[in-house]
Formats: sequence, C-alpha cells, structure tokens
Amino acid sequence: MSTAMVSSVREGVALMAEASVRDTGTDDGWVLWALSLAAPLCFVVSCLIGLLASTGGQTPLSRLAWGVGGSLVGLGLTVGGMYLLQCQGGMHLSSLSVLLDLLLSTPSATQLCVGVCATLSLLACTLIERCVTHRWWDLSPRALCHSYLSVLVAPLAEEITFRACPIACLTQLGLDPVSILLVLPAFFSLAHVVPIMRSYRAIPRPSLLTVIGKGMVKLVYTWGFGLFSSMLVLGTGSTGLAVLSHSICNALGIPNLGALQRRSHHTAARRVSSHQRTQTAKDTTCGTDSPMRVRYLSVYKVHQSVSLCLVGGALVGGVVLAGRLIRVL
Repeated sequence: MSTAMVSSVREGVALMAEASVRDTGTDDGWVLWALSLAAPLCFVVSCLIGLLASTGGQTPLSRLAWGVGGSLVGLGLTVGGMYLLQCQGGMHLSSLSVLLDLLLSTPSATQLCVGVCATLSLLACTLIERCVTHRWWDLSPRALCHSYLSVLVAPLAEEITFRACPIACLTQLGLDPVSILLVLPAFFSLAHVVPIMRSYRAIPRPSLLTVIGKGMVKLVYTWGFGLFSSMLVLGTGSTGLAVLSHSICNALGIPNLGALQRRSHHTAARRVSSHQRTQTAKDTTCGTDSPMRVRYLSVYKVHQSVSLCLVGGALVGGVVLAGRLIRVL
C-alpha cells in the first residue's frame, strides 16, 4: 500500500475520529471493541450454522438468507450497544451518530465517478475474460432472481455488517486507519470462505488439498476486495459508493479460468475439419502424436497462454490503476 494511498484514507478517518475522543475517565474501550466485532461475528456464525444445519444441497438463496439473518442480528446488537453508550454520555460524538452518518451521507459526483472507474479497473481481468470466452449474463428467471439478491440485497447487508458498524466503533477508539484497513477485511474473507467447507461433503468427495486450495484463493481475493471497499468507506465517509462497488463486483464476478480452458479447447477444435477432429480424438485415445494432434495441441496451448496473459496483465494493471484512482477520493 503506497504512502499517498494511506494518507488519503487517513484524511477520511480524521474527521470522524477527531470528534469522537472521550472526555470521561470510564474505560469502555473493550465495549467498543466488542461492538465493532458483533455484526461481523454474527454474520460468520450464522453462515456456519446454516452450513452445519443443511442436510441437502445448500442453495445460494439459503446461504444468503442465513447471511442476511446474521447481519440483522449483528446490527441489532451493535446499534443497541451504541445506544446504551450514548445514554451514558461522555462522548462528544457517539458511535451511533457516526454510523448514521455513514449510512445516510451520499458521495459527491466526483467521488462516484472515480469510485466506479476504480471498481471497473479492479475488475478489468473479469471483463477481459468475458470478452475472450463470450460468457456474459444468464437471463433466465432463476438467474435473474439470484442476480437481484446478489447485486442488491447482499451488498447492502454486507457493507453495513463488515464496514459501517465496525468503522463506527473503531473510529471512536482513535484506531489508526491502516489498522482498520487490516482488521476489517479479515472477517469479510472468513465469511466467504466458510461455504467452501461444504464442498468437502460433496459426492464424490474432493481431496482435502483441493478444498484448501479453493479456500485460499477465495480468501485472497475476498480480502483484497474487502480492503478496497473499506478504503472507499473511509475515504468518502459514506457506504453508498462501497455498496455500488460491491454490486458491480457481484454482477461481474471473478475470472473463470475453467471457461478460458474450454474456450481454448473449442477454438482449437474449430481449426480442424470434422474428419480431423475425429482423428484427433482417436489419436488422443491411442496416445499417438499425429500431425493433426500436434496442430490441435499447439493451437490450444497458444490460445490458452495468450488468454491467461491478457487476464493476468489486466489483473495487475487494474489493481495499480484502481490504487491510483482511489487516492483522489
């Protein structure tokens, strides 16, 4: 993380943290820490309970229902604790007021444009993958219902749970912005890694190494987006831009490397005639190295290598560009 990026986030936190210094000698710091973790922990525990309670297949709708339920419970506990602290007095600006400010304030037009551009830059690798594979959106009723939930309901619930509630409490403690950025994405990642555990119960059961690998990949990119979203909230003092960015991310998704592999296979298959494809299949079965098989494999490898280079370059370039754009917030 660059120094300029950290300083821009620090400026966003300063206005909230400066007015939230306690003027009494009561030691309620542990209460604020507990409240800052209440909503994220309720979300994670709710997802875990839903995972353990599912006897059959756990649909995305059921996972979302458990997650939103955990968000509501955590929000109730957090707001209730904030209200009790506010009733005690002793704070110039209560954490509840900070929470309401985060939820009700709106970003400026400049912040909105820059935030959307930064989000699209961050997801440039997905856009490249969609262009290469020609894989766009499914418009079936079931897919549209799932998209409605994942694009509208889930971003709002998760941004309130993992960003607004913890930030409202942590700023009361005067916590350093860098520390806030390191703490918040951890719970966001954990909540998204928990459903990976269900894949180990599938039939046929995958290897434990495969499940751990998928979990680590999801842990990394959810932690990265959690960091990005937290910077949007801290930099703008509003959750509106983070919710919009989260919706765009859920709509586009992450690059599907399996789709790239299948696209490379189809591209190589189209380069040969029907007779050649049949012969290639026979050669593949027999394990021979005929000219048609060599040609097929060469086209496949070239297409796959170019596609992976494009997606990888877009990922690196998008992250760098998003980091530079977010500095102006």
